[in-house]
Amino acid sequence: MERGIAHRGDLRNYPENTLSAFESAYRIGFKRIEFDVNMTKDGVPVVIHDPTLDRTTNATGLVKQYTWEQLKQFKIEEDERIPSLEEVLLALKGKVTMHIELKQIGHLYPGLEEKVIELLRKTDTYDQATLSSIDHYSLVKCRSVDEHIPLTPLIFGRTPSIFEFAKELKSKSIGLYFRYITPDYVDECEKHGISPGAATVNREEDLRHFIADPRVLICTEELELYKSLVNA
Repeated sequence: MERGIAHRGDLRNYPENTLSAFESAYRIGFKRIEFDVNMTKDGVPVVIHDPTLDRTTNATGLVKQYTWEQLKQFKIEEDERIPSLEEVLLALKGKVTMHIELKQIGHLYPGLEEKVIELLRKTDTYDQATLSSIDHYSLVKCRSVDEHIPLTPLIFGRTPSIFEFAKELKSKSIGLYFRYITPDYVDECEKHGISPGAATVNREEDLRHFIADPRVLICTEELELYKSLVNA
């Protein structure tokens, strides 16, 4: 179970990116949990995938249009609410490695990088976290703020330039769409001291394929299936 990453928690049984989903993933046995961070109008990092509220809550509009106090009033399902990053960090403290995706888009969330790293220090969960983003300028900002925090650039497909960029960031991992992770690409990653993360792997055939290669991290939403295959 060491290489499995629970994508947004146990989203097959609980609403994605909620405390319930994270707790369930931990109970199933996952040592790594992935979740996403956006930020409120008053600068509070919150755990939700989309920059908008429409898909996952009973509200509409942008996350950044609301204060934290306002956001706490909205429902995801029944009694579920959007958790703050601080709440999630405290709930998972001492339990798992947290793969935190910063949903920065250009200058959508000024100060997001500093606030996330500050919360990791405040909650004493700094050593449990790795920060990732599809916005690579956001990761450059993270590195300027903190020299040592683990960073994971996310890319959609293969590109040779990622290895030089990862070296500049002092990154030891990258994340990309699983179909681009071929055996020769894993070999190339290994040459550069990089662990590739396959996202998002849900079919049994694909899970078996990546489980067989100990060099690959596996981000999945099929937590029970992954566990059964690993323990088979």
